[in-house]
Amino acid sequence: MEYSSPHGVDKCTDRARSARGAHSKNLGLRKDAALNRKRLLKAGREVFAAQGFEATLNDVARHAGLGVGTAYRNFANKEELIDAIVAQQVHELEDVLHHALDMDDAWQGLVYYMEQSLRMQIHDRGMAQLFTSRHAGRERYDWSRDRIAPFVNAVAERARGQGSIRTEITGTDLILIQFGIVAIAESLHESVLTDTDADRTTASAHRAHFACHRQEHEGGKSPLTSGDPGDAAEASKSATKPSCPVYLRYLWIALDGIRASTITKGGGRNAAVQPLPVTALDTDALHAALA
Repeated sequence: MEYSSPHGVDKCTDRARSARGAHSKNLGLRKDAALNRKRLLKAGREVFAAQGFEATLNDVARHAGLGVGTAYRNFANKEELIDAIVAQQVHELEDVLHHALDMDDAWQGLVYYMEQSLRMQIHDRGMAQLFTSRHAGRERYDWSRDRIAPFVNAVAERARGQGSIRTEITGTDLILIQFGIVAIAESLHESVLTDTDADRTTASAHRAHFACHRQEHEGGKSPLTSGDPGDAAEASKSATKPSCPVYLRYLWIALDGIRASTITKGGGRNAAVQPLPVTALDTDALHAALA
């Protein structure tokens, strides 16, 4: 004898099957949405890096290969996208600062922070605009400043404590030195890139542009951190090559100027430094000046 399922059971089975299908579809949609958001964030970083915050959400969508409607479903406006990107950038810079503070030698930590922070800003016009408050928006700048400033101050404080830098140097000095060097890099941008670089994608051009950051000295130390004047002299020669960015010259000049003593030609140190004529701005004063 054959038995058929009660009509109500068939309906329940159909509903369950339909629910499973809808759940799978929703998972697929959520996965697609997450992927689109990731693509927009990546494209946004690339577009803002090249054009600064003046670029539009339409520019970002086009670069991501997505429709404008998809962009606006993920971000209500350009400001929301910038906020998400800024959060990523601040997190990356915090990682750099944590690593700098973990180094036993405070001078090496300071140099590492300066090198990496400048590399990030010169790669990325949007990040440079954020840290100088240009086009960043007061609220966004306040948030990033409050996250980053204590770590920068700690980097300077450790270096002072170990006698590596002049006693007058503060975290705000490190920030303002970067402003000047970023301005140099921006004004020399076209002359720094070679003709070959100009034909490449932005990412590969930057890789070539900053290749000379990778020093091949024993132990992987930068000539700035090695303490060997011979290494520094050799690196200075290599920095004059067309493939190396000119701003590195001014970074080294600035870092040499904040040291507690300078390396002499014979390898010794000259502790005679002149006092600075003006005191440093504190964090709040710098923030107010840039507002």
